Amino acid sequence: MKTVYFALISIFFAMNLFAKEVIIVNDSFPPYVELDSSKREVNGIDMEMAKKILKKNGITYKIIIVPWSRALRMLEDGEADMTTTISPTDDRSEFLNFSQPYRTSEEMSFFVLNDSDIEINSLYDLRRSTLGLTRGFVYPKIIVENNNIQKKYLGGVEEGFKLLKEKRIRIFLVNTVVGEKMIAKFKLGKFIKKLNYKINLEGEASNAMFGFSKKSAHKELIDLFNAEIRSRD
Repeated sequence: MKTVYFALISIFFAMNLFAKEVIIVNDSFPPYVELDSSKREVNGIDMEMAKKILKKNGITYKIIIVPWSRALRMLEDGEADMTTTISPTDDRSEFLNFSQPYRTSEEMSFFVLNDSDIEINSLYDLRRSTLGLTRGFVYPKIIVENNNIQKKYLGGVEEGFKLLKEKRIRIFLVNTVVGEKMIAKFKLGKFIKKLNYKINLEGEASNAMFGFSKKSAHKELIDLFNAEIRSRD
């Protein structure tokens, strides 16, 4: 009888744990997180992985797309439970727990207007122009801490390409794959080009992980996701 009793308690606890839907928050970051406004759906490589894991475990979810800096605030305040496509930093570790990495190595490229005379062969060449960066993203310290590089922090990747096209910034730095996807998605190829010079994030900053708010009631999410990530190895 005790065995049955404790089994029922365990089932009730599990049902109660996920009775409230999981809130996933992120910014548009194709091809990893893609918003299809016509279908009112959020897809993408990383988001599909998260949805698959949650569905497999019978967990309902809601996806919210907001500017990245706001997404981080929602996670910090406990207004959202988790996010995808994030790298760990000391600041983020104060309010997030991170899964094991599911993708490693991140290359970043510089994008400029097609008619721009800007050439970058080293970071020294960035001294002459304002560099657009996305607020809340992780960039190499050699750029962030370089006071000789004038930086303008933007709300999101789409805003970065918009300001670049409007000539309100001269250079935009973003994940190479994401930049190429954005150019194709919004048909910006006749306006914007990718320069050959690239940089790479190193160490933990180069890893893509799932992040879980420390204020979330769904404490077992990280174990579920880590188990799925390990099964893919």
